[in-house]
Amino acid sequence: MDASGWKRLKDQERQTVMPPMLPERLNLRTAAAVLAEHSKATLSEAHLESLGAVTVTRDGIIRLRPSSGLLLRRGNEEYDAGELARVLGEVALTERALQDGTCLAGERPVALLLVENIGPYIDLRPPPGWLVAHVPGWNTATVKLLFEQLAEVPVVHFGDLDPNGLRIVQHLRELCPSLLWAVPDFWSEHIKCRARTCTWPEDLDLQAAPGWVRELATCGRWLEQELIALDPRLSGALEAIVGPANRRHAPPTQPSRAP
Repeated sequence: MDASGWKRLKDQERQTVMPPMLPERLNLRTAAAVLAEHSKATLSEAHLESLGAVTVTRDGIIRLRPSSGLLLRRGNEEYDAGELARVLGEVALTERALQDGTCLAGERPVALLLVENIGPYIDLRPPPGWLVAHVPGWNTATVKLLFEQLAEVPVVHFGDLDPNGLRIVQHLRELCPSLLWAVPDFWSEHIKCRARTCTWPEDLDLQAAPGWVRELATCGRWLEQELIALDPRLSGALEAIVGPANRRHAPPTQPSRAP
């Protein structure tokens, strides 16, 4: 018996001890532990077929800094996302909540900003009216559900300038072809003193990258996004990416009344 035959035999043995009743939805890791060699194993088509009508979920979570006027709606109930963030610090949407009908309502965001790392997600100052989402690494199954609810809203991605960051942009564009990439030119000011060493694969497509980013790759360097998270120019650069038609000015400050 060859290796593939042995693997099929072990899969069949595991299926004989599979619990008789499975929930309607099953987390990917739990399903892998039941059907495959271990919880981190990849599920094959045969594994998925053996689950029948069970839906396999990744159960990602999207952390949000709500834009002004944003509501969360589920059935006949509505919640002010800004008020929830005031109490909880932010708003978290799970994959299952979005699948079960939780949706965004209220005032449409000017743009959706996807931020790769937690520090910039927490600390950057977004333009007025922007919805900010923390999308770490390859957690894209859940963000795809968010894209479906914000089909008319410009989407901007802000992440590290390294090979993996570029791959994430390319993958996100497969889900949202109109996605814009935040690569402000003033970021290049940090190359001389703060760029770090890395190897960029030769087969990585850099055609969509600005010229200075291609030079960064040629030199074997990369820049982390934290370097410009607090730069006061970042908010204006983000607005410039989506264009003036999508800009919402902050409301004027009300003058204080004389006593």
